[in-house]
Amino acid sequence: VNLTYQEFEGKVVEPMFYVPTLPLILLNGTDGIGVGFKSTILPRSLENMFKLVRATLEGKRVSKDWYKPSWHDFRGTVEFQEDSWVVKGLATFDGKKVHIEELPISWDLKGYNKKLQSLKDAGKIQKFHDFSEDEIFKFDVWLTDEELAKGEETILRDLGLVEKLSENLTCFDENNAVRE
Repeated sequence: VNLTYQEFEGKVVEPMFYVPTLPLILLNGTDGIGVGFKSTILPRSLENMFKLVRATLEGKRVSKDWYKPSWHDFRGTVEFQEDSWVVKGLATFDGKKVHIEELPISWDLKGYNKKLQSLKDAGKIQKFHDFSEDEIFKFDVWLTDEELAKGEETILRDLGLVEKLSENLTCFDENNAVRE
C-alpha cells in the first residue's frame, strides 16, 4: 500500500493522507479560493471516473467524453468549446412560445423567475408561466417579434439557457504543495 503512516506517542496512527480508489475531487467537484490560488473543478460521473481510472491503469487511451462534467438528474447538454464547458438547458420552440424543461445548473427557481421578470420588464418577452414542481423546471415563455427575429442561439443566451463554465484544476498534493 502506498500510504505513509504517522506516528503519535510511539504508536502508528492513521496515514498522513488517504488515497481513494477514485479521485473524489473529480467526482464531487470543488470551487474555492485559497491563499494565492483559485480552484474550480466541476463534478464528473462515477461511471466515467471508474472507466477513466481503469483505462489509465491499463495503459489504454481514454476518451475525452469521460472527462465531461456531470450533474445528477441534469437533462441538458454539456460540450467542450475552446477553453470552457458550455452547459445548455433544454428548450423547444413552438412559434413565439418557448417550452423550457431544464435550466443550466447555476439557476434556482426563484432566481430564474426574477430573470424572466426582468426580461419581461425590458420588453424582450411578452409573458411567461411557471409550471415548475419541486425540483423539476417547466416554463412557457412568449417572445416578442424583435426577440424572435434574433435566432435560436441568441434567444437561448438571452433566456439564460446557455452558460460557459471554466475550470482551474488547482489542488494540494500529498506534500501540501499547490499543483495544477
